[in-house]
Amino acid sequence: VRDQSEFLGDQDRCSLAIANLGIITREEGDLAQAHSHFEEAHKIADAVGSKHDIGYRLALLAEVEYLQGDLISAKENLRKSLWIAGELNDRRYTIGNTLLIFSRVLINISPDIAVQVFGAAHAHVQKVDEPLDRFFLHDSDRVIDQARKVLGDEAFQAAFQEGQQMPLDDAL
Repeated sequence: VRDQSEFLGDQDRCSLAIANLGIITREEGDLAQAHSHFEEAHKIADAVGSKHDIGYRLALLAEVEYLQGDLISAKENLRKSLWIAGELNDRRYTIGNTLLIFSRVLINISPDIAVQVFGAAHAHVQKVDEPLDRFFLHDSDRVIDQARKVLGDEAFQAAFQEGQQMPLDDAL
């Protein structure tokens, strides 16, 4: 898909293909390669000017930077991503995925808040009847599993329900 997109000059699709390669390499544990893919995908999205794609690519970069221990860059990229998501409140994919990534990053730092944000993302995605891609579903399962290990079932359910009642602006 990446080669075809480059050949056809479809920069949006090329950025998406590279970001998906980054997700796959992240899953395989190659954080350096994932970071490289996310940076490349972000540069293409930035050149195209797609705020939606820029925001999502920044969230992916932030997650990998967090996993690599670069907390300063992770915080800055996540802050930018959340700001863009808030600006594009009509672009539900950006908001749902950005909040999901934020909750994944935050799960070991502040599990209650992470689950509340996850609950808000889940409620938002259901409210707008957004189709869920396999990456979103996989990452959601990860947040749930990790949060239940850290918090236990009762605390997880309480935080999740609180998040589902949270206004989207509060989650952002």
